[in-house]
Amino acid sequence: MSLGLFDRISNEIGQRAESAIKISPAVQKNLSLAKAILEGNIPGIGSEIGSRIFGPNFGLGSVLPPALGMNHDTPTPLLGGISLAEAENIFNQVSKIEYSKKNLFFIAIEDFVAIGPNFTRGTQSPANFNLFATDVGYNTITLSGDAIQLGGGSFDVLKQSERVEMRITTMDDSNGTLKKWFEERASMAVHSDATFGLPIEYLSRITVLHAFISPDVPGAKNGHVNSLVMRPGTIEYDLSRKDQGMQELQMSFVQFDTFTSL
Repeated sequence: MSLGLFDRISNEIGQRAESAIKISPAVQKNLSLAKAILEGNIPGIGSEIGSRIFGPNFGLGSVLPPALGMNHDTPTPLLGGISLAEAENIFNQVSKIEYSKKNLFFIAIEDFVAIGPNFTRGTQSPANFNLFATDVGYNTITLSGDAIQLGGGSFDVLKQSERVEMRITTMDDSNGTLKKWFEERASMAVHSDATFGLPIEYLSRITVLHAFISPDVPGAKNGHVNSLVMRPGTIEYDLSRKDQGMQELQMSFVQFDTFTSL
């Protein structure tokens, strides 16, 4: 079929323009990729990207998923030297883990005996302690030992298991409920006449549940729990007229003994 007059004219113009315009090497290098993108040629796009990332010796199977020709069992530098199958297996393992969050915890304090000043019934265990607590920090295990020299070497001999010290940061209400409770516990430990009280009078059981906001929520019964018998240690107040935020109390508690939980 012979070309019409206008078709011959357009072909002639196109040939002359092509011979007159010089395409730079950079443009020529990207023409194949651009053409594949314009045509929607996914395998072609994958091959171009793969050759630029891994070099001409790496084919489409090293970059794209199996549907586009990738081999699941082929290790690739893009995944740190492991195959797509191994990466998928790692992802499946990680995605199924319910990680413990540090902002999810439950803390409760139970006094063995609620005794107030002058050996009268006084302040009860603070039921709202969990509501006011913002931070809890403690070391449950501290094993100390000595290094015994043996010739040019040494070996370790355990000496003792250290007691637990707990640091709790809390807020308080305007009545000073937690302040009064802590000060009462301390007054029962060391009396104003310089005598000491009985441990049952000032000891409390502190229970911390990790990763759950309440022992009643589903799964909480399998959570990690630390229950320690402790005495009051220190309390610190920090007041400032320059700050309109909530007042925070810094409390510390010390484990009574390392043998039993009473």
